Amino acid sequence: GITRAASTSTNSSSSSSSSDVSSTDGGGDSSSNSSSRQEEQRSVPVSVEVLQQRTYFTRVACAHVAGLLTAFAANSITHLGQPALLYIVPATLLTVLATAASRSEVGRVWRYTDVATFGVPGKEQQ
Repeated sequence: GITRAASTSTNSSSSSSSSDVSSTDGGGDSSSNSSSRQEEQRSVPVSVEVLQQRTYFTRVACAHVAGLLTAFAANSITHLGQPALLYIVPATLLTVLATAASRSEVGRVWRYTDVATFGVPGKEQQ
């Protein structure tokens, strides 16, 4: 199946659930329990429910495809080379703005900054 790297919040919840399982396991080898926990923490299966929660990603991916198809259509109609980004960028930006407006999140999207938290002491990855 499809897997992705687990975040720190998922790791803490999965390690607590795996410790519950190991305590009721009947006292198996602790090194095998530790290796199975590490394997469980490496990847988490991506379910359909998780993918459906990605509202912005899904809509922007569809807009990207629509922009690319529009670029192909413009190329076939005019028989001139068209820069695909001329169609893709407005389609994706307008989709982000429309999605944010429909969810009343325009201010939140506008103020967004990408701050690296991975590896920074004292900050959790969100």
